[in-house]
Amino acid sequence: MKKINILLTSVVLMTTLFVGTTEAGYIEPGSESDPLVSKTYVDKMKVEIDNKIREISNNSGNNSGGGTQGTSEEFQVIELKKGQTLTADASAEIIVRSGTVTALGSKDGGISNITEGKDLQTGDQIKLNHLIIIPRTDGRGIQVKSDGTFIMIKGRYKL
Repeated sequence: MKKINILLTSVVLMTTLFVGTTEAGYIEPGSESDPLVSKTYVDKMKVEIDNKIREISNNSGNNSGGGTQGTSEEFQVIELKKGQTLTADASAEIIVRSGTVTALGSKDGGISNITEGKDLQTGDQIKLNHLIIIPRTDGRGIQVKSDGTFIMIKGRYKL
């Protein structure tokens, strides 16, 4: 009987000791005592992101190639004059609203006419109200053949 009491007491003591040390060593991930990232890291990253946004905003208005540059996340309407060339960055979207405009491709290919589902090569006329997407940033865009041309454009471009 004495051996059974000692054995039972030992088992209870070992179980209590094991559970107590396990719970004491466990810290919930993401809690205040074990954050996923430190506040200092988040603050540092916020400053870096704000600086990068400011840099991009300042550069989008620069005139680094002698022409007008623009960027927009929404379509903006711009008027173009005969003889102007507009080159756009990858994923820019263009819709010709009036005037005569031809495609300007590159050595790697043309521009995508999404409305017709075809690739336009340099010199191909772009039909009014067709959605055009520039696939790469390699000098692709449009050439204006008449005055009074209006286009809608979304994305980065250079005149």
